[in-house]
Parts: sequence; C-alpha cells; structure tokens
Amino acid sequence: MRYDRTLDTRGQTCPLPVISLKKMMRTCDDNIIVRVICADNEVLQDILSYMDKCGLELINNDICADNKIAYVQKRKG
Repeated sequence: MRYDRTLDTRGQTCPLPVISLKKMMRTCDDNIIVRVICADNEVLQDILSYMDKCGLELINNDICADNKIAYVQKRKG
C-alpha cells in the first residue's frame, strides 16, 4: 500500500499515540496517507475512535509481524 509518512507508536501507551497522530496530521496536507504502526489492539482502537472525531479516514489496515498497521488519510476540508 502506498503511504506518505509513517508514525511508529510501538512502545507508547495511551494517550501518546493519539497525541502523536494528532500532531502529525496537523502538519499534513489533505489526502496525505500516514501509516500508523501499533503494538496492540488497544492503541489501534484508541486511534480509530480519534479518527471518527477528527476528519480522518481509515484507508486500510493490516497485521505484520504481530504489529497492527492502519493507513490513515486526512480528508479535505
């Protein structure tokens, strides 16, 4: 899958992954895709909940070597 940036949240506990994603997305142009790497489902669920509230869209998700990977896109507007 094509992506423009990577945010590695492995080793972070909540709320740091969500805060990190929020900071990164502030600096991104519309339609930029960020690959978010998570070590556990709890972090991934927190990120998915945040996305619903902030104009972000889940493009795809995957599991690779015990890591959860979400591809997040900033919507226009």
